[in-house]
Amino acid sequence: MKFDDMDARIQSHIIKNVLKPSGLEENEINKEMMATAWFNKEEAFTSQLSTLGMAEADTLSADEKKAALALTFSGSLIGIGPMEGKHRQVIYSSIGMRRDVPNQAVSDNSSLDSDLKIGEEAHFSGGPIVKSSPLYKIAVIQDEILTIEDQRQTISEATRIITEEFVDVNKTVIID
Repeated sequence: MKFDDMDARIQSHIIKNVLKPSGLEENEINKEMMATAWFNKEEAFTSQLSTLGMAEADTLSADEKKAALALTFSGSLIGIGPMEGKHRQVIYSSIGMRRDVPNQAVSDNSSLDSDLKIGEEAHFSGGPIVKSSPLYKIAVIQDEILTIEDQRQTISEATRIITEEFVDVNKTVIID
């Protein structure tokens, strides 16, 4: 897949919010390199969903009790644990190339400030991540009988596995 095959919103987002903050020049080589990395991350995200008992969704209500994963326009991963009381564990894993966001941030006391919707930023309170890049994909745990602890473990493990795959993809993008 090529840069020109990407959704125009993602192209714009990558140029403005990934290339420049990463210190990469905006040229065809870097745009194609970023597109290849981005499509590989999308594939890593999507390939794990059936194994994890998750399905894609267009939205996730802020008061939904189930756990979810989200992939952002930047190619970052957000693991959103199940609702525990009024809070959730949120694990944010950056694309690892940007210098303006942490590589990873975790909070056990986060809340969704609004519903999650494809194409919109996620907004959180109670943790180090306040908002994300617009969401490209949302996946929700489908098993109704999973306990809160099982959902939490599933999201933690999924975030770990997918983040490791993202790190391998990032190794193909060399930044001086």
